[in-house]
Amino acid sequence: MKNARHNGLSSWLSSRSIILILIGLSLAYQAAVFYIVSFASPGNLATVTSLDQESPKVVTAVMNAKLANPEALRLNSSEQSNLNSALLREPLNRVLLRSLAISAELAGDRDRAADIMALASKVSRRDVITQMWLAEYYSRRALLTKAISHYDAALRVSPETRHVIFPRIWSLRSRQHYLNAMKGTVRGGELWHQRFLQYSVERAGLTDLGQVGELIYAGFGGHKHGPQLQSIVDEYVKRAVVMESGDSARKLLAELPEHNTSRFRNLIGWSGRGSPSESLFDWQFGEVDGLAAVVDRQDELSITAQPGVMGILARRSVLSPGFASRYRVVVSFFTDNNSANSDLEGRAVCGLGSNPRNIQAKKVINSTANRIQLQVDVPSDCQIVELQVIFENPDPQFPIDFRLSKPNIKISKSGDVS
Repeated sequence: MKNARHNGLSSWLSSRSIILILIGLSLAYQAAVFYIVSFASPGNLATVTSLDQESPKVVTAVMNAKLANPEALRLNSSEQSNLNSALLREPLNRVLLRSLAISAELAGDRDRAADIMALASKVSRRDVITQMWLAEYYSRRALLTKAISHYDAALRVSPETRHVIFPRIWSLRSRQHYLNAMKGTVRGGELWHQRFLQYSVERAGLTDLGQVGELIYAGFGGHKHGPQLQSIVDEYVKRAVVMESGDSARKLLAELPEHNTSRFRNLIGWSGRGSPSESLFDWQFGEVDGLAAVVDRQDELSITAQPGVMGILARRSVLSPGFASRYRVVVSFFTDNNSANSDLEGRAVCGLGSNPRNIQAKKVINSTANRIQLQVDVPSDCQIVELQVIFENPDPQFPIDFRLSKPNIKISKSGDVS
Protein backbone atom coordinates (compact mmCIF):
# COMPACT_ATOMS: atom_id res chain seq x y z
CA MET A 1 0.00 0.00 0.00
CA LYS A 2 2.79 2.38 0.93
CA ASN A 3 4.69 1.66 -2.30
CA ALA A 4 1.60 2.10 -4.43
CA ARG A 5 0.95 5.45 -2.80
CA HIS A 6 4.57 6.48 -3.29
CA ASN A 7 4.54 5.47 -7.00
CA GLY A 8 1.34 7.39 -7.53
CA LEU A 9 2.91 10.40 -5.93
CA SER A 10 5.93 10.23 -8.25
CA SER A 11 3.66 10.32 -11.30
CA TRP A 12 1.63 13.12 -9.81
CA LEU A 13 4.73 15.18 -9.05
CA SER A 14 5.97 14.82 -12.61
CA SER A 15 2.79 16.28 -14.11
CA ARG A 16 3.20 19.71 -15.66
CA SER A 17 0.08 21.14 -14.05
CA ILE A 18 1.40 20.98 -10.49
CA ILE A 19 5.00 21.13 -9.30
CA LEU A 20 5.02 20.42 -5.61
CA ILE A 21 8.41 21.86 -4.71
CA LEU A 22 7.99 21.43 -0.97
CA ILE A 23 8.18 17.66 -1.24
CA GLY A 24 10.89 17.59 -3.90
CA LEU A 25 11.02 14.44 -6.03
CA SER A 26 10.50 11.30 -3.93
CA LEU A 27 10.75 12.83 -0.47
CA ALA A 28 7.08 13.40 0.14
CA TYR A 29 5.94 10.27 1.86
CA GLN A 30 8.93 9.89 4.18
CA ALA A 31 9.00 13.59 5.05
CA ALA A 32 5.30 13.60 5.74
CA VAL A 33 5.59 10.67 8.11
CA PHE A 34 8.03 12.71 10.15
CA TYR A 35 5.23 15.15 10.90
CA ILE A 36 2.04 13.14 10.96
CA VAL A 37 3.13 10.24 13.12
CA SER A 38 2.08 12.10 16.28
CA PHE A 39 -1.25 13.41 15.14
CA ALA A 40 -2.47 11.68 12.04
CA SER A 41 -2.84 8.05 12.99
CA PRO A 42 -6.47 7.08 12.39
CA GLY A 43 -7.27 7.12 16.12
CA ASN A 44 -5.68 10.47 16.86
CA LEU A 45 -7.07 12.13 13.74
CA ALA A 46 -10.56 10.87 14.48
CA THR A 47 -10.25 12.29 17.98
CA VAL A 48 -9.16 15.80 17.00
CA THR A 49 -11.56 16.10 14.06
CA SER A 50 -14.46 15.54 16.42
CA LEU A 51 -13.57 18.84 18.06
CA ASP A 52 -13.89 22.44 16.91
CA GLN A 53 -13.13 22.32 13.17
CA GLU A 54 -11.55 25.80 13.25
CA SER A 55 -9.32 25.00 16.21
CA PRO A 56 -5.61 25.50 15.34
CA LYS A 57 -4.88 22.08 16.86
CA VAL A 58 -7.49 20.37 14.70
CA VAL A 59 -6.49 22.19 11.51
CA THR A 60 -2.83 21.47 12.17
CA ALA A 61 -3.54 17.75 12.46
CA VAL A 62 -5.67 17.75 9.32
CA MET A 63 -3.05 19.66 7.30
CA ASN A 64 -0.26 17.35 8.40
CA ALA A 65 -2.35 14.30 7.54
CA LYS A 66 -2.85 15.63 4.01
CA LEU A 67 0.89 15.37 3.35
CA ALA A 68 0.53 11.59 3.29
CA ASN A 69 -2.22 11.80 0.66
CA PRO A 70 -1.13 14.17 -2.12
CA GLU A 71 -4.42 13.83 -3.99
CA ALA A 72 -6.07 15.51 -0.98
CA LEU A 73 -3.63 18.39 -0.70
CA ARG A 74 -5.80 20.82 -2.64
CA LEU A 75 -8.20 22.34 -0.09
CA ASN A 76 -11.92 22.52 -0.58
CA SER A 77 -13.74 25.69 0.40
CA SER A 78 -14.57 24.41 3.89
CA GLU A 79 -10.97 23.36 4.59
CA GLN A 80 -9.66 26.68 3.29
CA SER A 81 -12.08 28.52 5.53
CA ASN A 82 -11.03 26.46 8.55
CA LEU A 83 -7.36 27.17 7.77
CA ASN A 84 -7.98 30.91 7.52
CA SER A 85 -9.90 30.93 10.78
CA ALA A 86 -7.21 28.94 12.57
CA LEU A 87 -4.55 31.38 11.36
CA LEU A 88 -6.53 34.29 12.77
CA ARG A 89 -6.31 32.60 16.16
CA GLU A 90 -2.66 31.52 15.80
CA PRO A 91 -1.03 33.69 13.12
CA LEU A 92 2.48 32.38 13.91
CA ASN A 93 1.66 28.68 13.79
CA ARG A 94 4.38 27.25 11.50
CA VAL A 95 2.28 24.34 10.22
CA LEU A 96 -0.67 26.56 9.42
CA LEU A 97 1.58 29.04 7.59
CA ARG A 98 3.21 26.24 5.63
CA SER A 99 -0.23 24.85 4.76
CA LEU A 100 -1.39 28.26 3.54
CA ALA A 101 1.72 28.46 1.35
CA ILE A 102 1.01 25.03 -0.13
CA SER A 103 -2.53 26.12 -0.86
CA ALA A 104 -1.23 29.23 -2.63
CA GLU A 105 1.19 27.19 -4.73
CA LEU A 106 -1.45 24.71 -5.77
CA ALA A 107 -3.62 27.67 -6.78
CA GLY A 108 -0.80 28.77 -9.09
CA ASP A 109 0.62 31.65 -7.03
CA ARG A 110 4.13 30.41 -6.25
CA ASP A 111 5.53 33.86 -5.44
CA ARG A 112 2.91 34.36 -2.74
CA ALA A 113 3.63 30.82 -1.54
CA ALA A 114 7.32 31.73 -1.27
CA ASP A 115 6.54 34.80 0.81
CA ILE A 116 4.41 32.77 3.20
CA MET A 117 6.99 29.96 3.40
CA ALA A 118 9.67 32.55 4.21
CA LEU A 119 7.49 33.82 7.07
CA ALA A 120 6.99 30.25 8.30
CA SER A 121 10.76 29.78 8.25
CA LYS A 122 11.26 32.92 10.31
CA VAL A 123 8.78 31.62 12.85
CA SER A 124 10.67 28.32 13.08
CA ARG A 125 13.48 26.73 11.10
CA ARG A 126 12.53 23.34 12.51
CA ASP A 127 9.80 22.60 9.98
CA VAL A 128 11.49 20.29 7.46
CA ILE A 129 8.77 20.62 4.82
CA THR A 130 9.14 24.41 4.88
CA GLN A 131 12.92 24.23 4.63
CA MET A 132 12.76 21.72 1.78
CA TRP A 133 10.26 23.83 -0.08
CA LEU A 134 12.39 26.95 0.21
CA ALA A 135 15.55 25.09 -0.74
CA GLU A 136 13.91 23.80 -3.91
CA TYR A 137 12.41 27.20 -4.65
CA TYR A 138 15.76 29.01 -4.42
CA SER A 139 17.73 26.30 -6.23
CA ARG A 140 15.40 26.66 -9.22
CA ARG A 141 16.18 30.35 -9.20
CA ALA A 142 19.94 29.75 -9.05
CA LEU A 143 20.15 31.31 -5.58
CA LEU A 144 22.33 28.50 -4.30
CA THR A 145 23.57 30.09 -1.10
CA LYS A 146 19.97 30.52 0.06
CA ALA A 147 18.97 27.08 -1.19
CA ILE A 148 21.79 25.29 0.61
CA SER A 149 21.13 27.23 3.82
CA HIS A 150 17.62 25.76 3.85
CA TYR A 151 18.86 22.26 3.04
CA ASP A 152 21.24 22.75 5.97
CA ALA A 153 18.37 23.67 8.28
CA ALA A 154 16.35 20.63 7.20
CA LEU A 155 19.28 18.26 7.72
CA ARG A 156 20.04 19.61 11.16
CA VAL A 157 16.47 18.90 12.26
CA SER A 158 16.03 15.57 10.48
CA PRO A 159 19.32 13.85 9.53
CA GLU A 160 17.39 10.99 7.89
CA THR A 161 16.29 13.32 5.10
CA ARG A 162 19.88 13.14 3.80
CA HIS A 163 18.87 10.12 1.72
CA VAL A 164 16.84 12.47 -0.46
CA ILE A 165 18.54 15.82 0.13
CA PHE A 166 22.08 14.65 -0.67
CA PRO A 167 21.17 13.72 -4.25
CA ARG A 168 19.49 17.11 -4.63
CA ILE A 169 22.59 18.97 -3.41
CA TRP A 170 24.89 16.78 -5.50
CA SER A 171 22.81 17.55 -8.59
CA LEU A 172 23.66 21.25 -8.15
CA ARG A 173 27.44 20.77 -8.36
CA SER A 174 27.76 22.06 -11.92
CA ARG A 175 25.90 25.27 -11.09
CA GLN A 176 27.66 28.58 -10.73
CA HIS A 177 28.32 29.53 -7.08
CA TYR A 178 27.79 25.94 -5.87
CA LEU A 179 31.36 25.55 -4.67
CA ASN A 180 31.44 28.83 -2.74
CA ALA A 181 28.05 28.14 -1.18
CA MET A 182 29.08 24.65 -0.07
CA LYS A 183 32.47 25.80 1.21
CA GLY A 184 30.75 28.23 3.53
CA THR A 185 28.39 25.50 4.72
CA VAL A 186 30.73 22.57 5.38
CA ARG A 187 32.95 24.70 7.60
CA GLY A 188 30.25 24.39 10.24
CA GLY A 189 31.41 20.95 11.33
CA GLU A 190 27.94 19.36 11.49
CA LEU A 191 27.66 15.59 11.20
CA TRP A 192 25.79 15.89 7.93
CA HIS A 193 28.67 17.90 6.47
CA GLN A 194 31.04 14.99 7.02
CA ARG A 195 28.48 12.57 5.63
CA PHE A 196 28.01 14.70 2.54
CA LEU A 197 31.77 14.87 1.93
CA GLN A 198 31.89 11.07 2.09
CA TYR A 199 28.86 10.92 -0.23
CA SER A 200 30.58 13.26 -2.70
CA VAL A 201 33.82 11.29 -2.69
CA GLU A 202 31.99 8.05 -3.40
CA ARG A 203 30.28 9.58 -6.46
CA ALA A 204 32.95 11.90 -7.80
CA GLY A 205 33.87 11.50 -11.43
CA LEU A 206 37.13 12.69 -12.92
CA THR A 207 35.77 16.20 -13.48
CA ASP A 208 34.45 16.38 -9.90
CA LEU A 209 37.69 15.52 -8.08
CA GLY A 210 39.09 19.05 -7.92
CA GLN A 211 35.86 20.49 -6.55
CA VAL A 212 35.38 17.70 -4.02
CA GLY A 213 38.98 18.13 -2.86
CA GLU A 214 38.31 21.82 -2.22
CA LEU A 215 35.24 20.94 -0.16
CA ILE A 216 37.22 18.45 1.92
CA TYR A 217 39.81 21.13 2.60
CA ALA A 218 37.08 23.65 3.49
CA GLY A 219 35.50 21.16 5.87
CA PHE A 220 38.67 20.00 7.60
CA GLY A 221 41.42 22.51 6.88
CA GLY A 222 42.88 23.90 10.10
CA HIS A 223 40.88 21.54 12.31
CA LYS A 224 41.76 18.28 14.00
CA HIS A 225 39.44 15.56 12.79
CA GLY A 226 41.03 12.18 13.25
CA PRO A 227 39.02 9.19 12.03
CA GLN A 228 36.54 11.27 10.03
CA LEU A 229 39.26 12.92 7.98
CA GLN A 230 41.22 9.71 7.57
CA SER A 231 38.28 7.81 6.14
CA ILE A 232 37.26 10.57 3.73
CA VAL A 233 40.76 11.40 2.55
CA ASP A 234 41.67 7.74 2.13
CA GLU A 235 38.61 7.19 -0.03
CA TYR A 236 39.35 10.35 -2.01
CA VAL A 237 42.95 9.28 -2.67
CA LYS A 238 41.86 5.81 -3.76
CA ARG A 239 39.25 7.23 -6.10
CA ALA A 240 41.69 9.71 -7.59
CA VAL A 241 44.24 6.95 -8.14
CA VAL A 242 41.72 4.65 -9.81
CA MET A 243 40.84 7.51 -12.14
CA GLU A 244 44.52 8.13 -12.81
CA SER A 245 44.35 11.58 -11.23
CA GLY A 246 47.14 11.33 -8.70
CA ASP A 247 47.64 15.09 -9.02
CA SER A 248 44.24 15.67 -7.38
CA ALA A 249 45.22 13.49 -4.44
CA ARG A 250 48.63 15.10 -4.03
CA LYS A 251 47.12 18.59 -4.18
CA LEU A 252 44.68 17.84 -1.36
CA LEU A 253 47.35 16.22 0.80
CA ALA A 254 49.64 19.21 0.28
CA GLU A 255 46.94 21.59 1.50
CA LEU A 256 45.72 19.76 4.58
CA PRO A 257 47.35 20.46 7.95
CA GLU A 258 50.32 18.29 8.83
CA HIS A 259 48.70 16.84 11.94
CA ASN A 260 45.85 15.51 9.85
CA THR A 261 47.83 13.83 7.09
CA SER A 262 51.17 12.98 8.65
CA ARG A 263 50.83 9.34 7.75
CA PHE A 264 50.73 10.24 4.06
CA ARG A 265 53.82 12.44 4.07
CA ASN A 266 55.83 11.44 7.15
CA LEU A 267 56.47 7.81 6.27
CA ILE A 268 58.47 6.89 9.37
CA GLY A 269 57.05 4.59 12.02
CA TRP A 270 54.28 2.14 12.55
CA SER A 271 51.51 4.72 12.14
CA GLY A 272 48.85 2.12 12.87
CA ARG A 273 50.31 1.60 16.39
CA GLY A 274 49.19 -2.01 16.30
CA SER A 275 45.50 -1.21 16.37
CA PRO A 276 43.12 -2.34 13.62
CA SER A 277 42.90 0.04 10.69
CA GLU A 278 41.01 0.01 7.43
CA SER A 279 43.27 2.62 5.89
CA LEU A 280 45.52 1.74 2.98
CA PHE A 281 48.00 4.27 4.32
CA ASP A 282 48.47 2.83 7.79
CA TRP A 283 50.73 -0.12 8.45
CA GLN A 284 48.76 -3.30 8.93
CA PHE A 285 50.21 -6.51 10.34
CA GLY A 286 49.47 -9.89 11.89
CA GLU A 287 47.04 -10.98 9.14
CA VAL A 288 48.30 -14.57 8.68
CA ASP A 289 47.63 -17.51 11.02
CA GLY A 290 50.86 -18.61 12.63
CA LEU A 291 52.55 -15.27 12.04
CA ALA A 292 51.94 -12.91 14.95
CA ALA A 293 53.13 -9.31 14.53
CA VAL A 294 52.28 -6.57 17.02
CA VAL A 295 53.71 -3.19 17.90
CA ASP A 296 55.20 -3.24 21.39
CA ARG A 297 55.82 -0.49 23.93
CA GLN A 298 59.16 0.36 22.35
CA ASP A 299 57.34 1.07 19.09
CA GLU A 300 58.99 -1.94 17.50
CA LEU A 301 57.32 -4.77 15.65
CA SER A 302 57.51 -7.95 17.73
CA ILE A 303 57.15 -11.08 15.60
CA THR A 304 56.59 -14.76 16.31
CA ALA A 305 56.62 -17.08 13.30
CA GLN A 306 55.42 -20.63 13.79
CA PRO A 307 57.31 -23.54 12.16
CA GLY A 308 57.06 -23.58 8.36
CA VAL A 309 54.76 -20.54 8.14
CA MET A 310 55.06 -17.94 5.39
CA GLY A 311 53.12 -14.73 5.01
CA ILE A 312 52.98 -10.95 5.01
CA LEU A 313 54.37 -9.39 8.19
CA ALA A 314 53.33 -5.85 7.38
CA ARG A 315 51.81 -3.90 4.55
CA ARG A 316 50.93 -0.33 3.70
CA SER A 317 50.32 1.73 0.59
CA VAL A 318 52.25 4.73 -0.65
CA LEU A 319 51.00 7.38 -3.04
CA SER A 320 53.07 8.10 -6.13
CA PRO A 321 55.16 11.30 -5.81
CA GLY A 322 54.14 12.31 -9.33
CA PHE A 323 57.52 11.95 -11.01
CA ALA A 324 57.51 11.75 -14.80
CA SER A 325 59.90 8.80 -14.76
CA ARG A 326 60.29 5.65 -12.66
CA TYR A 327 60.59 6.18 -8.94
CA ARG A 328 62.16 4.16 -6.17
CA VAL A 329 60.63 3.25 -2.84
CA VAL A 330 63.04 2.05 -0.16
CA VAL A 331 61.93 0.51 3.16
CA SER A 332 64.72 0.30 5.76
CA PHE A 333 64.65 -1.25 9.22
CA PHE A 334 66.85 -3.00 11.76
CA THR A 335 66.38 -6.47 13.21
CA ASP A 336 67.57 -8.05 16.46
CA ASN A 337 68.07 -11.47 14.87
CA ASN A 338 70.64 -11.73 12.09
CA SER A 339 69.52 -15.23 11.19
CA ALA A 340 66.06 -13.94 10.33
CA ASN A 341 67.39 -11.48 7.75
CA SER A 342 67.80 -14.07 5.01
CA ASP A 343 64.16 -15.09 5.37
CA LEU A 344 62.75 -11.58 5.04
CA GLU A 345 61.66 -10.49 1.57
CA GLY A 346 59.90 -7.52 0.07
CA ARG A 347 57.31 -7.10 -2.63
CA ALA A 348 55.27 -4.28 -4.07
CA VAL A 349 51.84 -4.41 -5.66
CA CYS A 350 51.19 -1.67 -8.16
CA GLY A 351 47.70 -0.29 -8.60
CA LEU A 352 44.22 -0.94 -7.27
CA GLY A 353 41.34 -2.83 -8.74
CA SER A 354 41.24 -6.05 -10.73
CA ASN A 355 44.62 -5.87 -12.50
CA PRO A 356 47.36 -5.19 -9.95
CA ARG A 357 51.00 -5.78 -10.90
CA ASN A 358 53.53 -7.46 -8.62
CA ILE A 359 57.02 -5.97 -8.43
CA GLN A 360 59.75 -7.89 -6.67
CA ALA A 361 61.84 -5.87 -4.23
CA LYS A 362 65.63 -5.98 -4.19
CA LYS A 363 66.93 -6.86 -0.72
CA VAL A 364 70.14 -5.28 0.60
CA ILE A 365 71.49 -6.61 3.92
CA ASN A 366 74.06 -4.94 6.13
CA SER A 367 74.86 -7.86 8.44
CA THR A 368 77.14 -5.80 10.65
CA ALA A 369 74.45 -3.32 11.52
CA ASN A 370 71.54 -5.78 11.24
CA ARG A 371 70.04 -3.36 8.71
CA ILE A 372 67.83 -4.42 5.82
CA GLN A 373 66.71 -2.39 2.84
CA LEU A 374 63.93 -3.41 0.49
CA GLN A 375 64.22 -1.46 -2.75
CA VAL A 376 61.39 -1.28 -5.29
CA ASP A 377 61.64 0.48 -8.65
CA VAL A 378 58.13 1.52 -9.59
CA PRO A 379 56.90 2.51 -13.08
CA SER A 380 55.79 6.14 -13.37
CA ASP A 381 52.24 5.11 -14.29
CA CYS A 382 51.81 3.36 -10.93
CA GLN A 383 49.83 5.92 -8.94
CA ILE A 384 49.74 3.87 -5.78
CA VAL A 385 51.91 1.01 -4.56
CA GLU A 386 51.36 -1.39 -1.69
CA LEU A 387 54.57 -2.32 0.12
CA GLN A 388 54.70 -5.79 1.62
CA VAL A 389 57.25 -7.19 4.08
CA ILE A 390 57.17 -10.99 3.83
CA PHE A 391 58.72 -13.59 6.12
CA GLU A 392 59.11 -17.36 5.86
CA ASN A 393 60.19 -19.56 8.75
CA PRO A 394 62.05 -22.45 7.06
CA ASP A 395 62.36 -24.42 10.27
CA PRO A 396 59.76 -27.22 10.32
CA GLN A 397 60.00 -27.73 14.10
CA PHE A 398 60.70 -24.51 15.97
CA PRO A 399 59.13 -21.03 15.99
CA ILE A 400 61.26 -17.92 15.46
CA ASP A 401 60.99 -14.75 17.53
CA PHE A 402 62.53 -11.46 16.40
CA ARG A 403 61.88 -7.74 16.28
CA LEU A 404 61.91 -5.06 13.63
CA SER A 405 62.64 -1.41 14.35
CA LYS A 406 60.48 1.42 13.04
CA PRO A 407 60.58 1.29 9.26
CA ASN A 408 61.91 4.24 7.33
CA ILE A 409 60.42 4.81 3.88
CA LYS A 410 62.06 7.02 1.29
CA ILE A 411 60.75 7.84 -2.16
CA SER A 412 62.98 9.30 -4.85
CA LYS A 413 63.63 9.25 -8.56
CA SER A 414 64.87 5.79 -9.48
CA GLY A 415 68.52 5.33 -8.66
CA ASP A 416 68.82 8.33 -6.31
CA VAL A 417 68.61 6.23 -3.12
CA SER A 418 71.54 4.06 -2.11
